[in-house]
Amino acid sequence: MKKINDDDYPCYHEDASQQSMDSQRKYKQLIWSILLLMIVSTAMQSVPNVFDNRVKGIIVFLGLIGTVLMMIFQPDKSWYIGRAIAESIKTLSWRYMMRSQPFDGLRVDDRFIQRCSEILNAAIKNEGFIHKPTCKHSQIITDTMRGIRNLPFDERKAVYLEERIKDQISWYQAKSKFNGKRATISLIVVGVCQLLALLFLIFLGDSEFDITSVLIVIATTAISIMEMNKYRELERSYSFTAFELNNIKNRFGLINNNDDLDIFVEEAEQAISREHT
Repeated sequence: MKKINDDDYPCYHEDASQQSMDSQRKYKQLIWSILLLMIVSTAMQSVPNVFDNRVKGIIVFLGLIGTVLMMIFQPDKSWYIGRAIAESIKTLSWRYMMRSQPFDGLRVDDRFIQRCSEILNAAIKNEGFIHKPTCKHSQIITDTMRGIRNLPFDERKAVYLEERIKDQISWYQAKSKFNGKRATISLIVVGVCQLLALLFLIFLGDSEFDITSVLIVIATTAISIMEMNKYRELERSYSFTAFELNNIKNRFGLINNNDDLDIFVEEAEQAISREHT
């Protein structure tokens, strides 16, 4: 059975997915830069009579530039919109490959191309999304998609189970575990910083170095990073979607005809769509 890769989906899917990942990287780079500059600024302020005010001012100014760039370019918006476009087109692609509604009648190719174009154009018109073609191919319906659609019923059904359902379950489970670990690490950092700040106040409260403020800023940064990445929220969301898909997968053996498969695909794709909308 052929493993389905990103290149096997419509070009619009890969364009949006790549743009989403690029925007996510830029967003996190800006956030990290701003937070690190805050820590540096606080650390410099905690050491009296060492750093010139002009140097401190430059650090604060650099942080301000980062904030302004965030407001102007809004990379977080492109991140989420790009992912929504990519996942919506991916869902349509699997419906097309499985001959599921609305791609179960005549002129299905035209209907599929129209639906994909509508998703992209709606994001451009309503959300200001800027489409940047990056895909290696320019096909909206790829040869792989046509090939799977033309497979005999049992083979087509098996492809959906392996390449869509099981693949998505594994992805959601791995992502849930990843985000759960990151949330735990963030909370440990917060707790350690709070404990160190408390010990410093108790035993070195009269010191001329204000390390407490630095530790508090680091703890605040850890919380900000946790909230920025939505670790706990994503852990629960991914875990629930994996659980829901597992329940749907358990009914796979009851699929005996195209109508059964159509209902199965509808339920599975709705579960996946709920996670990314």
